[in-house]
Amino acid sequence: MRKGGVYLFIFIAVFGILVSGIVLAQVENDTLIDTTDTATDAVTDIGIDGTNATVDEGQGDVATGTESEKVLGGLEEEYAGEKITNPGLTPDSAFYFVDEFFDRFGNEIDNREERIAEVKAMIEKGDYQAAKKALDRYNENAKELEKNVDPDKRDEARRSAAVIRRALNEVKDEIPKEERKEFYDDIIEKESSIVTAVEISSKIKDLCVQLAELDPMEYSRICKTGDDAPEWKKKLHKTLTAEQEKEAREFGDIMSECFKTSGNDCRCEDISFYDFSVACSKVAPLAVKCDAGSEDACDMMDEIEMPELPPHLQEIFDDIEMKYGEARYDMHMPPECIKEGASTPKECMLIMVRVHAPFECKDAIKKAIESGEIKDERGARDICDRIMMPPECEGMSPDECARNMMPPECVEKDLSPRECKKFMDSSMKPGMGPGPGFGQDCGGIQDSMKRLECYDNMGKDMGEQY
Repeated sequence: MRKGGVYLFIFIAVFGILVSGIVLAQVENDTLIDTTDTATDAVTDIGIDGTNATVDEGQGDVATGTESEKVLGGLEEEYAGEKITNPGLTPDSAFYFVDEFFDRFGNEIDNREERIAEVKAMIEKGDYQAAKKALDRYNENAKELEKNVDPDKRDEARRSAAVIRRALNEVKDEIPKEERKEFYDDIIEKESSIVTAVEISSKIKDLCVQLAELDPMEYSRICKTGDDAPEWKKKLHKTLTAEQEKEAREFGDIMSECFKTSGNDCRCEDISFYDFSVACSKVAPLAVKCDAGSEDACDMMDEIEMPELPPHLQEIFDDIEMKYGEARYDMHMPPECIKEGASTPKECMLIMVRVHAPFECKDAIKKAIESGEIKDERGARDICDRIMMPPECEGMSPDECARNMMPPECVEKDLSPRECKKFMDSSMKPGMGPGPGFGQDCGGIQDSMKRLECYDNMGKDMGEQY
């Protein structure tokens, strides 16, 4: 019993020490170095080539002429009144483990700034062993931030990069030459990379938001999101694709109403997807003429193909295509169906399969229509594609097969089969442009500054195309 009391006393004493350390750590971490109230109107944005970057007067030999220095020098002018956070607990403290514990609940932007504040404090003390400990933690924070920097945190990331450079410049002359690369040059380079990374992520976000509204296929190609994508991009993708689904259903309702009213009520201007709005605008006048008795207009209307949609919208598009497809059949049935007295879209489909489908596909498509497995032309085409696929495509879906058989030019541009056809057709005609899409894959460019420039140009190209 006495031993148990002793253990309890020891536990309480240790716990008290830990709590005291935690409280002290929190007080120190919550204390910021005084900042001036001076604001600057001279805001210098990061240029792609860094030409707008400047260095504060009085910095002596700080300007090295490197790209990294130029980028961060411009930011220092933008955030002229900002200073680095207080280091709080430093690596030479017995309670530094408490600081490490609380980092788990912080963010990479704040954590890395605090690490540099610790590095600075240790350099001022001449304790490079302790400074190295803080530097190692900084490198971990910086690496993670560069990889996953959120464009919504752009201002915070840029501000902290500016104050980190300013803090290092204050102790640069104290750093021995043999330590300067690790404790100055490498950090400046990392911070420049982080600033470039947040600019790239901001460009990607802006581009994807616009593409999601205008062109689902280009969105799918450029903004595709895998399991290893940053969390901010996954969340953005979820939000944007939900909005795309809503827009796709709205398109189906508009086209259905357009056919039901024989082209007199077609709200094509309300369709946000550019290619679909164009297709609607082509259908509307033809529907009016078709209803007035022009067989040529009816045939032209039937030949208009609706633009392609990416896989994540295909299931929805199949539903809405069936919906407006029925309205189109009600307005105008093909001559083959009228001749044989078809009264429903299903009867008409069976007639069209019997008359026009390849011999190898007829039985399979007929069974699928009768069983209700397919209800539109797209479904019939998919079945026939599977049957007619070449041996090289065994085990693939029709879309995978089509992509597998595409020429290298289309594969390099990551085009869809339909986009590839347009691209190859246009490339054989003099005076034609480069075809659909925005060219090279910016994400595959290794040089970060060139990658940023690529995304910047892509945004400009998109503005011109739409």
